[in-house]
Amino acid sequence: HAPSPYSISPEYAGSMLNPAFASNLNEFIISNPQIRLWCHGHVHSHFDYILGNTRVVCDPFGYNNENNVDLPYNYGTRIKVADITSNEPWTKICAEEIKYGLIKVYEG
Repeated sequence: HAPSPYSISPEYAGSMLNPAFASNLNEFIISNPQIRLWCHGHVHSHFDYILGNTRVVCDPFGYNNENNVDLPYNYGTRIKVADITSNEPWTKICAEEIKYGLIKVYEG
C-alpha cells in the first residue's frame, strides 16, 4: 500500500479507487523524522520523492512488463545502506537527482 497520495499516478487522479491503493500518512511521516526510508509497492508506476525527512520509493515491475523492465535484474532505483544510516538529509544526499527533477520534494 502506498503511504501517500503523492504515490498516485496523475492518470488516476481523482479516481474513487485510489483509497484501495494509497493511504494518506503524510502527517505521520512528517511528524516522525526518524523514518528515513519508506519503500512500497501495490501501484504500477515508479515514484521517488522526499516527504519531510523521509524518502519514499516505489520501483514496481507491474503486470506483463508494463513498465518496460526485463526481469530479473533490471530494476531502476538503488539506495545505499550508507545513505539510509547517514545523518545527512535526503535533500543533500540526492541534490543532483532533485536538481534534474528525478526526485521530488514535498513538505506536506
